[in-house]
Amino acid sequence: MKIFLLCFIAFFFNACVGVKLEQVSQEQIKKEYFEEFNASKAWWKKYNNQDLNHILDAVINNNKDLNIARINFLSTLTRYKLLKLDLYPTLSGNLGASVRKNLNNGLQTHDFSNGIILNYELDVYGKISDQVASSEFLAKASEYELRTLELDTVNLTMNAIFELIYFNDVDRLLNNHLKNLEKMLEIYTTKFNYGKVEYIDLLNIKKSLLSTRQNIIANLQNKDLTLKNIKDLLGKEDENLINAILAYSLDDFSIHKLNFDIELKMLVYKPQVQAKLNQLKASYKDYSSIQKGILPSIKILGALNGNHADIDGSFKFLLLGGNVAIELPFLDFYRVKQNVKISELAYQARLFEYKDVLQKAIHEFKLCYENDRYYNALLNLVKDINANQAKITQLYYEKYELGRSELKDYLDANTLLINSLQELSRAKLSLLKNINLYHNIVLISG
Repeated sequence: MKIFLLCFIAFFFNACVGVKLEQVSQEQIKKEYFEEFNASKAWWKKYNNQDLNHILDAVINNNKDLNIARINFLSTLTRYKLLKLDLYPTLSGNLGASVRKNLNNGLQTHDFSNGIILNYELDVYGKISDQVASSEFLAKASEYELRTLELDTVNLTMNAIFELIYFNDVDRLLNNHLKNLEKMLEIYTTKFNYGKVEYIDLLNIKKSLLSTRQNIIANLQNKDLTLKNIKDLLGKEDENLINAILAYSLDDFSIHKLNFDIELKMLVYKPQVQAKLNQLKASYKDYSSIQKGILPSIKILGALNGNHADIDGSFKFLLLGGNVAIELPFLDFYRVKQNVKISELAYQARLFEYKDVLQKAIHEFKLCYENDRYYNALLNLVKDINANQAKITQLYYEKYELGRSELKDYLDANTLLINSLQELSRAKLSLLKNINLYHNIVLISG
């Protein structure tokens, strides 16, 4: 018997011992980082553009995905508050009335009953505390996910707005070019009628004109698609907000210098990384709680009851009772052990997710840094190309006027000038979008 008891105790304690899970830690960073890169700040206000501020405020307040995420966060927070009540005794009550009639003599009796019941599970091993802590971490994770979605939505909106302004700039550029070509066609048609120019000159002008119209149509398609995306982000029709933005050019938005001289460990505090970290902590508490589920649990039940033929007499609470119940879940050892294994695997999966999102944040930051150098260099290069092409176009025009060059040469040079102007706008667009990405990467929450 002693041998059996010793084997049982050894088996029991072996069941209580789980796998040691890998833990993660957060390094402390300078307080100045939380002030400079605080995710709650509206960084886009650096552009000092009220119309931009208005459209972003509208997106943050009305976007469907953001509103759903807010509801999900409140739901998770409510679940945490509900689960927290398990740490305290549960109080309930009952009221009852019964009527009985003797079928032999017709005598009728009645009585009234009521009671107050107190139910409480002792949190001897901290199992319930672990469950509550897990729920709290999930609520924090949901809050960080909401903040992440806000940053992503702002980034998408900013990119879409800058793209819309870019397509609008290109539209103005191409339409001005088209008007010049139409005037040129009109002038050269008259000259052709008087025999002063050749027919091939008219064909070359028409070729440039048709090509420009084709580019205008393609640009309008892109512009309409971007408009649709902005309206989707807004969650409602608001022509005034969009029309206000269309009044601007990319030149109205200054390129501000980015600070890449930061410690990479700061990225641990990105909302996206913090969300994964809190999910990981929740999984650890789940694992701990389920592991403790193999231990005996103690429940206390207390009751204060009253019963009387008269309703007033029933409230005298004549009976006081209580009991203690001890549950032995380790008797169903295999089921508990499998639940522990499931929670262990869930933790391992969350650990991979956390490491992955942190590594991606570091890679994204480094790419953003390289892109900043690349796009700034490209912008300066395209400016030089544009200035050079403008001189070439002017020289071809002067040579043609003097009869020393064909009209086609001037038209080709002018087309290259228009292309270089588009490239200039595109380079600035890329730089502005990279600035958006930078803020999406480095903004942190404590």
